[in-house]
Amino acid sequence: MRSSLLAPLFVLAACATDPAKVDAPANPGATVAAPTQAATKNAEFAPANPTPWSYWPEEWNGQLLVLEVLPHGSTVRAGEVLARFDLRPLDDEIRKADLELKSAQVRHAALVERQQIEEEAAQSSLATARAGLERTKRSLTAWKEQDLAFARRDDEIDQRRERSYIEDQKDELGQLEEMYKRDELVDGTEDLVLKRQKRGLALTEDSVGLSRDRAKKRFDLDQTLELEQREESARTQTEGVERQRRTQEIERRGRVDAQLRSGEELADREARMARLKRDREALACKAPRAGVFLHGATRDWRLGRTPARIERGSSLGARAEIGCVADPAPRELRVDLQGTDLAQWKDGAKVTAKTSSGTKLPGVLKVDPWPRGDGVFEAVVVLDAPVEAIPVGARADLELVP
Repeated sequence: MRSSLLAPLFVLAACATDPAKVDAPANPGATVAAPTQAATKNAEFAPANPTPWSYWPEEWNGQLLVLEVLPHGSTVRAGEVLARFDLRPLDDEIRKADLELKSAQVRHAALVERQQIEEEAAQSSLATARAGLERTKRSLTAWKEQDLAFARRDDEIDQRRERSYIEDQKDELGQLEEMYKRDELVDGTEDLVLKRQKRGLALTEDSVGLSRDRAKKRFDLDQTLELEQREESARTQTEGVERQRRTQEIERRGRVDAQLRSGEELADREARMARLKRDREALACKAPRAGVFLHGATRDWRLGRTPARIERGSSLGARAEIGCVADPAPRELRVDLQGTDLAQWKDGAKVTAKTSSGTKLPGVLKVDPWPRGDGVFEAVVVLDAPVEAIPVGARADLELVP
């Protein structure tokens, strides 16, 4: 039973491997031809060795209103003006920037001068405070070393004077007693004089005792308090000078910071003014070299794209290619290839460009290996020699050379 099942399979395998039974044409005498793709492509002459001109401002981002422009295809010399724009908005911006710059310069100069005056006043005030502190210290030292000694010497002199006065009174009293003993005066007079003399001596002794008590209080308390007050005043003045120095240091750092910020602001305005002037010079729109002036971006010189033409009154944007200056005779064509075309249209292949007049131009194909976003490969045909009779933008048919 197993052999009966395998027999049909062997028959089918034999039929599948028989060349006489596979792909047999309907007509036994005919040959089978492989499918081919078209070997002709449309291309467009592109500018040769183009030098684009575009406006890339550093500061100003206004629109460019065209007042005058050379016609498309004009022959220009190096440095020749290609177009003129309405520069009144940019000139107004430059004038405003110049006024702001001058105001910033005046403010910065005034700030520097004012800070110099404040610094000099602070130094003078600090010097005055330090001089006052030095005077206070010298006065305190002189009071401690000299005035106290003088006061003690003066008190000693007062003590000697007081002792002498008491001794004199005692001597007088003794003389009176001796004299009265010899009965030179009456008894009433003697009693009166002796009482008076004794009362004077007692009063003098009490006065001297009071003076001594006051002197002791002056030296023990008054002068000690005065010494403490003087030392406290000197210490307070020292702390005040130190606080003034620290405060001035903080203010000095603030002035330095303000001057730095003012200098940076001035530098920013100067840099902005320089950028605006460079933008103004860049808008001269001069030809970078001699050649043919062509309107539009160089990337638009290919099939399916039309380079923009510039006219009077056109409004152009910044950071966009406005035109280019190319060689007078084109030498390359641009063509777009699909992924299926790369099997035949290979990089380095020899091709022939046929113009509408029937002229055939040999060249070499160069294919960009990286496709665009739409999957199309950009290719360039570099002709063996430039063609002066054909303008940029003309169409041609490309054929592969067998």
